[in-house]
Amino acid sequence: MILAGACMVGPVAAAGSVATVTGNPEDFISINEAGDITNWVFTRDYENVNSSNCRLTVVTNHMGWTVGVHDALLELKPVGTAGKMVEYNTGTSAYIDPSPKVLIHNMTITGVAVPDYYSATEVILGGVNPPGPGSQVVWTGSSTYPTGIGTFNTMIITIKQQVDNEDQHLLVPNVYRIVVTFTAGLP
Repeated sequence: MILAGACMVGPVAAAGSVATVTGNPEDFISINEAGDITNWVFTRDYENVNSSNCRLTVVTNHMGWTVGVHDALLELKPVGTAGKMVEYNTGTSAYIDPSPKVLIHNMTITGVAVPDYYSATEVILGGVNPPGPGSQVVWTGSSTYPTGIGTFNTMIITIKQQVDNEDQHLLVPNVYRIVVTFTAGLP
């Protein structure tokens, strides 16, 4: 006797559970300033402008970012001189103390805007406005995706220094000096 048969097995639904995974990249912003201005010969009774030496790079994954600028009075720069260029001895690498000579006018920093990506403004150093301690906002990133995030290279920094006839010429090794600090912020 021969028995023959076929058995069909349909799909089997196994009992189980699911896992839901959510996440969000950590927000970040980094900035890098490249370039210094050395041995700038100022023209008297004139607003001296330099737009060719200093550049800024911003890398961020957050829209609405800001970059501010201020004079943090670094390297023992005298109190009360925020925003101004002050007499500095290049031989001793120190500000003159006491009674340094100080240029009459505050330095001005201007950002250059790129429409749809970031806006820019002009600030006179020495004022206060967030994002950082004593910073004034120069650039604000777009709040529109995707133009507000990414890497923004070679953002132009324009530096202006008004020099009057009353600003005294200094003898070598002394120069007028300021250290400008850039700070990044996220909303």
